[in-house]
Amino acid sequence: ARHRSQLIITVGSEAQPLKVHRDLICFYSHFFRAALRSPFKKSLDGKVHLPDDPVEVLELFMRWLYTQKLTNGECEPRNLSRTLLFDLYVFADKCDIPQLQNKVVDLVMEKSGAGIIGKEITRI
Repeated sequence: ARHRSQLIITVGSEAQPLKVHRDLICFYSHFFRAALRSPFKKSLDGKVHLPDDPVEVLELFMRWLYTQKLTNGECEPRNLSRTLLFDLYVFADKCDIPQLQNKVVDLVMEKSGAGIIGKEITRI
């Protein structure tokens, strides 16, 4: 039953494997819930391949999935690059993970401080 509780996601052109608990990823992602609970082969072999997604994005997603925090190893959330955060937001949008999208938006807003985004919002 162990193989049924885990999912292997292969990421990027190198197909780096990442293991995740099925129930956890299905709880947060409508995309994975639909893919894994459908009668298609994808749901039967326990693997999903995401060749267009950067490994760094999936690693950050996995950390968030298990901790609900956006950290990159030892890196503080405020030190994550905007590019990585935007890529993570696009991934969360593609996989229909609204809680992660909200977390990314909150962090981008926090990082912006008095930046353009912050100024636009305060004017509204």
